[in-house]
Amino acid sequence: MNLATNDRDGLGDLYACQDKIGYRFRNIDLLVSALTHSSVKSEMKSDPSENPDCNERMEFLGDAILGMVVTEEIFQRFPDYSEGELTRIKSFAVSRRTLAKLARSIGLPDHIRLGRGMSDHKSLPISVLANVVEAVIAAVYMDTGYESVRNFVINLLSPAIEAAEHGHPPLNYKSLLQQYTQRHFDKAPVYRLIEESGPNHNRTFVVVSIINGNEYCRGRGKNKKEAEQRSAKATFNLLKAQARSKTSDTDVNTE
Repeated sequence: MNLATNDRDGLGDLYACQDKIGYRFRNIDLLVSALTHSSVKSEMKSDPSENPDCNERMEFLGDAILGMVVTEEIFQRFPDYSEGELTRIKSFAVSRRTLAKLARSIGLPDHIRLGRGMSDHKSLPISVLANVVEAVIAAVYMDTGYESVRNFVINLLSPAIEAAEHGHPPLNYKSLLQQYTQRHFDKAPVYRLIEESGPNHNRTFVVVSIINGNEYCRGRGKNKKEAEQRSAKATFNLLKAQARSKTSDTDVNTE
């Protein structure tokens, strides 16, 4: 049975769907399968002639492709970032929540084919929406190959990658500084409280980062945790700037 031509209930306009995702399929049946939830197949078990392909297996393939494309992209885009920074960006970009938000932003739920027990497209679980995005990624790969799906994924997820780069979700600078200092100094930083002031209901704390016995940047906050994060952020940014400056000086001297 050709679902693309004979059974499009719940899918909406497939041409409109392709406009939303920014890709035209050579084999439209791949898109139909990617948009078909397993609840549809479950309802048709009683009729062997009705055997629609659902997106379960495609989710599996799409998840692997998504991880590969995003990993490759951020590895090339951020050559100075540590493994921890790259992992944070990737985790945010490929998360269930990010993919579900993306699906909603482009109107993908309107085109998902659901069983009668899941007929409310407006209140679909995050997992269902994320799985459909992964299945569509697999469909693009199956339709025209890796280069096409790479471009497709980057176009969809570049905003999420850029948001993660600029600290959404917020960066854990204590973790980043520890990774950096262990790699370059073979030591973890310690934080020393050097000032505490103000009334009990409105205290202010000042903390300094110490690496190998040397004091670096100070941080001020309403509690020790906030002060340590700000101290770590300032110290991390200082060390990265110093490293970039040394690299630039080396490049100039070798010309």
